Amino acid sequence: MSNPQTRQQTRLQRKATKLPPEIAFVPWGIRFFDYIVKTTSCTNPGLMELVYCLSDDGRQELALLIFNFLRLPVWKEFCEDRRIAKREAKKAISKAIADLGKADTAYARLLASVPEVTRCRRLGNDRRLHLSDILEQEASFLYGQARIECALARARCRTRTSSATNSQVIRLLRMASTKLRHAATSYRKLLTLTPQVAIGKAFEAFVPGQLAAILRAEEEYLRGMAARANQAFNKKRLGTRDLGILIRLQYFVEAFSLRWEPYLPERTTTNLGEGDLADLLEAGKAALDLPEDSTLVDAESLGRALERFRKHARNQRTCQILRNNAQSVCDGLKIRPPSP
Repeated sequence: MSNPQTRQQTRLQRKATKLPPEIAFVPWGIRFFDYIVKTTSCTNPGLMELVYCLSDDGRQELALLIFNFLRLPVWKEFCEDRRIAKREAKKAISKAIADLGKADTAYARLLASVPEVTRCRRLGNDRRLHLSDILEQEASFLYGQARIECALARARCRTRTSSATNSQVIRLLRMASTKLRHAATSYRKLLTLTPQVAIGKAFEAFVPGQLAAILRAEEEYLRGMAARANQAFNKKRLGTRDLGILIRLQYFVEAFSLRWEPYLPERTTTNLGEGDLADLLEAGKAALDLPEDSTLVDAESLGRALERFRKHARNQRTCQILRNNAQSVCDGLKIRPPSP
């Protein structure tokens, strides 16, 4: 007879069992469908008919979605990446706002004291450029003007008053050049925040007197972006797991059923409910050899979670993207209607 303490240790070890961080998909898929054939076919024959009718491509799509949903460590890693990305995005946007404000102030002081620096010039070289490039070019121009003023100051013999005025001009030129260069660097960094959407604006050539207004407008634009950063990187609305995977699976089965309903057997499941999803997850967990007392999503709690996901106002666009993607995948299935 086993020792009670040994039995208790065994139970604790089973409770501590976690999903392996890396597991081969092919052997898991074989065991997954084997479980469906041997067990789920008896308890949910409609789901079994659906799996049979999906064809090889469709079954692979279904298995991949269930497999990815069960990989909780990957989802936690994604959430951590989103948290870091939000922090870095807010930091970069705040830095750009501050640098644009300093550049605006320094440039306005320069134009107030040395208005002739704007004469007969246009920023942008008569072509459309990103604002960071325009700021970089203007910073280089002002730095060159400061060097010219320094050379003139050394070559001329001036009065103390004129020397003080010349020194102030040089200081304003250098200050504006430095602040514009810093603003160009931080504004250009916004381009690397996301590979999908480039942040920042491009402008046609304009006179220097318009730069201050453009800098202030960009400050306001970035402040609005910073206010939306929490919403853009919010992961709580997605749930404790990647429920979007199951939503996409439901949309995939729905699109498949609409296309092939005339050819499906009468009892075939055409819309995946929470009970069907729970059966698929049960098969996936069984294929992973997870113990009975491991975390398992039951049909009732799963249904509530999916309903909350769909009703969340900020998930509406996500749901539409998932639906479009599921329809696209369904269109690409290598399956043809049977011969009459």
